[in-house]
Amino acid sequence: MRITLLMPVYNGAAFLPDQLRSLACQSHLPDRLIVSDDGSRDGSNRIIANFQRHAPFRVDIIQGPGRGYAANVFALLTQAPETALGFCDQDDAWLGNRLHRGIQALQSTPGP
Repeated sequence: MRITLLMPVYNGAAFLPDQLRSLACQSHLPDRLIVSDDGSRDGSNRIIANFQRHAPFRVDIIQGPGRGYAANVFALLTQAPETALGFCDQDDAWLGNRLHRGIQALQSTPGP
């Protein structure tokens, strides 16, 4: 299953290294991470750009609209491909099997 992760960011420099490292260490890697930075002034862009160069999956960075969290999430959704989507917050750190377990749950749920 192909999955794209969406991450809205605003002044998350204190948390981003741990979260990005946790995404890179998933037992099932995402196909893509789209990050929307909503005008951070704390070096978040630099952290994300450094990660982008060495990430084990595609990382796209977009400029958020600068109108707050909800507008930033909507901006991410407009960039999302037609694959399974997952949201991750800038201040999380995922356990190594989080994405794998989420995909298993989706695949075992009956649906169209």
